[in-house]
Amino acid sequence: MKGFFPLASGSKGNTLYLGTEKTKLLIDAGISVKKIEMRLQQYGIALSDIEGIIVTHEHHDHIASLRTLNQKWSIPIFCNRETAKGIYHQLKFVPKCKIFTTAETFSYKNIDVHPFTIPHDTLDPVALRIETEGTAIGVCTDLGFVSSVVKKKLSGCQLLYLEANHDPDMVAASKRPAN
Repeated sequence: MKGFFPLASGSKGNTLYLGTEKTKLLIDAGISVKKIEMRLQQYGIALSDIEGIIVTHEHHDHIASLRTLNQKWSIPIFCNRETAKGIYHQLKFVPKCKIFTTAETFSYKNIDVHPFTIPHDTLDPVALRIETEGTAIGVCTDLGFVSSVVKKKLSGCQLLYLEANHDPDMVAASKRPAN
């Protein structure tokens, strides 16, 4: 594996980079294209090398730059059907997507992606178990709590990326379920 690291994390934007010998992907694109480009360059990676973006859910802090990356840069988006609908409603454009089904593995080059459902207040949010080059990587963003499904899917991962923000007042004021 050539690299796995966050370019941004938090309520102002989430973007991860995953690179292997054969491919370079982003997971989510919640910061500006300019910031993505600048942060990739710090690692010697050009934005033009990015071959796809896996989207976990349609909140703005995960999709802010999708329109430009998809239309101007022609970078395809990998997401489930409900998230594609959410992207359309949030950003008012029809994304060029490669649709996956939650709970069904899909492959891209030398990467196997196992998307699985997590509790969150979006249409069909997913976390990811990614297997490539003998390494299992778990990615869970906006994780409110660790369900038995999350524990099972992330068991045995060599690398784990968790992103969770907790503000009790915001949770109490939101429409999110109690658990």
